[in-house]
Amino acid sequence: MHENATAATPQRRDRIIGLDIIKALAIMEVLALHTGLWCTDFISNGSLARVVQYAMRLASEGVPLFVMVNGFLLLGKSRFNGHKHLMKTLHLCMILVVWMTILTIAGAALHGEPLTIRAFAECILTTSISNRYTGVLWFLQGLIAVYLIYPVLKYLYENNYRLYLYLSVVFTVFSIGLNAMALIRDALAIFTDATPIDELIRLRKPQAAPVE
Repeated sequence: MHENATAATPQRRDRIIGLDIIKALAIMEVLALHTGLWCTDFISNGSLARVVQYAMRLASEGVPLFVMVNGFLLLGKSRFNGHKHLMKTLHLCMILVVWMTILTIAGAALHGEPLTIRAFAECILTTSISNRYTGVLWFLQGLIAVYLIYPVLKYLYENNYRLYLYLSVVFTVFSIGLNAMALIRDALAIFTDATPIDELIRLRKPQAAPVE
């Protein structure tokens, strides 16, 4: 194992108080997002309280904290059982499919909408955060994605720490980095044309001029 990876490995203890505090903060952030009490419209009402609440709303993202804690604990395990991990991932996939089915059927019934086989299949296959019935399962989808790539991360963490850091930087740039650029774009769009930044974020190629 790489010496840096060894030094970064969490100590084997029954409880890590810091992780419990992080999870408690994440829980409060998730609850705050779902209470509907935030007043973030500082455009129609430019009070300082609205600006502060808007900033706090941006910072209240508890799910990434849960993923971070989960990843920290997974990478800290001294042994990796590939078969056990695969079975756990498949179990999560089965749970996802079961709840997609339940929420789709129940949602269509509650709204009095006809549910054909095609509509049912489309709803299941297009499950995302914007899906009317199954959008609430986006976190479970994300967790499965993390579990699918975890064996690769675990191997790099223990055997090629520099490559592990490189991959972490790439993931950060194309996730947090692009989201941060989107916020900067929105702020600049108030004062000037932010189209170039928007094109950079979306990685869109400029359209060719029409041939006359």
